[in-house]
Amino acid sequence: MSHSIFRYAAALCDTIATIPPTEAAAILSSGHALSRLMEEDRELSRFFASPAFSVEEKDIMAREIARRSEIDPLLQNLFFTLVQQRRTAELGAIIAMAERRYHQRQGIVEIELRTADPLTDEDIAGLRPTLTRLFGERLYIRRAVDPALLGGIVVRTGTLLHDASLAGQIRRLNTYLNKGERHDA
Repeated sequence: MSHSIFRYAAALCDTIATIPPTEAAAILSSGHALSRLMEEDRELSRFFASPAFSVEEKDIMAREIARRSEIDPLLQNLFFTLVQQRRTAELGAIIAMAERRYHQRQGIVEIELRTADPLTDEDIAGLRPTLTRLFGERLYIRRAVDPALLGGIVVRTGTLLHDASLAGQIRRLNTYLNKGERHDA
């Protein structure tokens, strides 16, 4: 990961740490939305990555995107700076790192719940008491869908990973059975 990602993420985190948490969350959410737009719109991604367009042309496009999206001025400044520095491809990594740093400062534990099918709000409500007991009251839960899991759930927080997925169970069973074959041979 480039040093500039760390610098921009640290600056964003330092800035949002000084504002009310609801505003900080809104800025981070807008940052994720802008990042998704930049990643999912291939033409837009190519435009900002292409040396065929001047920084001025890219700046005009960035300002139009900001105007139409009604992006927070703080996020606009970051976006315009990244355009000027030819680093728009780093936006997603910057927002993600700033969010992690912000949550750490606030004492919030980030948890990713990965399942084969999308979790509903009711599913999260059912899991919350257990997650709170294990990780504390202040949780930020991120949902992810991975059909390859087949069923069950994978819980990740920091470096801790608990794989209770069907795919994980099959993988562990396969490893166990393969070890048994080697010992019997």
